Formats: sequence, structure tokens, C-alpha cells
Amino acid sequence: MSKAPISEVVNNVFRDTVENWKKEGLSDERIIEKIEKVNFEDVMFSIADTASSDYTTFFRDKMYEIELDERAKSKEFSAHQEQLWGKCFAASQTMYVLAVEAADNYCNYIDKNASAEEKEQHKFTFLALHHIHGRACQVFLEVLYLLRLGFADCAYSRWRCLYELNCVAYFIKSQGEQIAKQFYEQSQTENQFYLWTKGAVDDKGRKLSINSFGDLEKYCNMGEIWHEQYKLACKVTHGSPQGTFKRMAIRETRDQIPVGQSDYGIAVPAEHSAISLHLISALFFTMFPYVDGVVYLKTLGKWVEVIQDMYYSTEKEVFPKKQ
Repeated sequence: MSKAPISEVVNNVFRDTVENWKKEGLSDERIIEKIEKVNFEDVMFSIADTASSDYTTFFRDKMYEIELDERAKSKEFSAHQEQLWGKCFAASQTMYVLAVEAADNYCNYIDKNASAEEKEQHKFTFLALHHIHGRACQVFLEVLYLLRLGFADCAYSRWRCLYELNCVAYFIKSQGEQIAKQFYEQSQTENQFYLWTKGAVDDKGRKLSINSFGDLEKYCNMGEIWHEQYKLACKVTHGSPQGTFKRMAIRETRDQIPVGQSDYGIAVPAEHSAISLHLISALFFTMFPYVDGVVYLKTLGKWVEVIQDMYYSTEKEVFPKKQ
């Protein structure tokens, strides 16, 4: 496959054709006449069609070589990423294990020690929070794997899901069994609106109107800082100007457009996902009296601090800001 632009190829072909006509003894006037009869639009479409077929054949023949080359580059990047962030990733992986094992122990305890009456009284609330916590653990792991691969913006977009799960879990736990039941029952339908919140009330007993995540977030009162972080994650997720020109993987000191893996922007999604997983765990583990649950939560809370220290100290060491 020629590496030259098609326009250059066309010019070369045209030049060679004219030279051949001259060698054949055609006068300049005759050459001009022949050129004027050429439908250049048809010629260009014909050349483009032929060239695209050649390109397709070339890449079909070379796709395994291309894939192996890209895989080698990816492995090289992964080694580089582990060298920079390896201890941080180990800390996040450990938090995932802590959260999963704590949930498993908690559920086993409830199964063996909670009375049938207690279980029935909180049946749907426990069911909803159990599934939300499980989903949160999985999303947390997705964030970690995306950070390992060097996709900070995608990881931050997945944290957005964790933040939403945190608000949903808070709302369900504070509202009680009927709302939890409606949340579960709506999962059996195709409806994605907030009908499951119908009947919810505020702390003064006034009916709430929840028609969007914004309404739900306002009820949860997560604070302006987290609201701004969520808005930033939304920009990263959608096709916004900010999410395009101010991606997490873009370093302010470099005029580059990331098109693949990057070792930059790792700390924020790692920290945020750890905090969200801790908060969701706290909502779940405090449903029933459970002493070990208090220990698990304190451990997870301290582990958030470990993660914050590791990621931000590494970021400061690897990417020192210009004075």
C-alpha cells in the first residue's frame, strides 16, 4: 500500500500520462484537447474506489501483525504503568477484597443470627442494598482495571455510576421498606424513570417529588463539592466541550491530544471510587446490629486514607507541578 496521499498519486499518474503522450509525439494542443475531455470527477471517484479496496485488502492481510504490534505496545505501557502506580493499584485491589469479604461475612452473620421476623421486616431493604453493594464492588473493580490500562477518563465516568449508587442506597435506606420494595419491583419492568420513589417523604412527612437524579441527589444532600465532582464526571461521560478539551488524561503542561492509554489523571478516580465504596458499605453494613461490621467499616475508612496518601504522593512524585 502506498504511503503517499491519493492526491499525490493522482498527480504522479497524470504527470506520467502527459509525458507518455509527449513521447508519442502529441502536440501541446492535442494534449490540452485530451485533458479537456477528461471527466476528473469520475476519475477521482474511480481512483478512490480502487484505493479503498486496496487499503481494505492490505489491512485484512496485515491485521494480525497490526494487532500483535499493538499488543506489544500495550504490554510495554502496562509495565510502565505498574512501575509508576503499582503500589497504588495494590492498595485499591486490597480494598476491593476487604469490601467483598466483609459483605460475605456480614450476610452469613445475618443469615444465621437475625430472627425470621427481623429478616421479613427488612426483606426488600436488605435485598436492594445487598445488590447495590455488590454492584458497587464490581464497578469499583472496573475503575481499577481501567486505571491499570491507563484510561482515567473512562474510570472517572464509571465512578459517576458509584456516586449515583451511593445516592440511591442512601435514599432507599432512609425511606424504608416500601420504597425498597418498589425499587425491586421496578427492576422487573422496562421502566427507567423514578416511579419507584413514589410515596417517599422528607423528614417532616411531606411528600417528595423525585423525577430525576438531580432531585434524588438534592435529597441526599451530598454537598456542593461532590455535586461539582459529579458534574465533572458527567462532562467526561458526555460529548461536552469540557469533557473534550479538559480530559483527565490531558496534562496542562503538554499540548497533546490523547488517543489511547495514558499514565496521567489516575489519582482522582481512584480516590473517589474508594470513598464511594466505603459510603455504600456503611449504608449496607449498618442495617442490622453487627459488631464486626463496625470494625470492617473503620478498616475501610482507614484504607481510604491509605489510598489517598499513596495515589497523591505518587502523583506528586511522578508529575511535579511547575513552580
